[in-house]
Amino acid sequence: MRDVIDNVDFEPHASSRRVDDPQVEVVDDPGAPFGKVRRDAFDHGGVGFGDVSGVHASDINDGTLLGYGLGVQLNTIRRGSGDPIVFIHGMGTAASTWDACAEALADRYLTIAVDLPGHGDSPCPEDRAAFTRDAALADLDLVLAELGGPAVLVGHSLGGYLALAHAATRPNVARGIVVLNTGPGFRDPEKREGWNDRSRRNAHRFGVPERVVDLNLQQDSVVMDRLAETTTPTLVLAGGADRPEYTGSGQYLERKMPDARLVVLDGGGHSMHEDTHAIEVATLVADFTAALPDQRRRPWRIDS
Repeated sequence: MRDVIDNVDFEPHASSRRVDDPQVEVVDDPGAPFGKVRRDAFDHGGVGFGDVSGVHASDINDGTLLGYGLGVQLNTIRRGSGDPIVFIHGMGTAASTWDACAEALADRYLTIAVDLPGHGDSPCPEDRAAFTRDAALADLDLVLAELGGPAVLVGHSLGGYLALAHAATRPNVARGIVVLNTGPGFRDPEKREGWNDRSRRNAHRFGVPERVVDLNLQQDSVVMDRLAETTTPTLVLAGGADRPEYTGSGQYLERKMPDARLVVLDGGGHSMHEDTHAIEVATLVADFTAALPDQRRRPWRIDS
């Protein structure tokens, strides 16, 4: 089968403050090395991929893990309490893209929406090394390390690819992952470079500094190569009205991963979680999370 792709249309210990909604918490760290963090955001990248399969988020306490020494401190928006769910947005958007879903879940769960490096209120370093896939995953590790237990990762588009990459390289760290309108990347080097070229050409459409688009670049096929051994329970959501590549990608993930299930949402577009299908997406995330056993490995199913 041809490769299917994520074809996007082109703390450590921080203090916090409350805004507007009394349930919303925006993390703010005056001591961050790149200055004050804000509330808005963008996406991910790739350098040589380190295997951290033996590392748990609770073991990570600084930004120097495996040489990713920049230690970018991500802005997060927190709501509610309970088992943690961490939301990862797509290229050129922000943590706020998850507002509707997070608000629908905050009565049962602790929801944490992150601004990826160079997006929203997270720092935007001058050093391009901050905008690689591996660096972004290390930044996410810092967020996960502050939680009281394993989290469910929910990612859209590029954020979905990051969730897949996290599960592929950090087995047993996430309780489960939910990915929306995304894909596992490319095994064919020519297709991968074609994707990277398109990302660079369309940098102006993302509304971020050019260097931040490096987050969208892919340097290897680690996710594709490890799908068969990625046992983290996975829910794949695809919008029926989005580009057909996403449904095809979801079918591929469901077939190749040991514990994955695809749900296609009728009429859903690429950003269906923001508005038209926000409650439906939130309900699916809640049902998936509630069905996860403590041991995290029992196959789960959604009732039809």
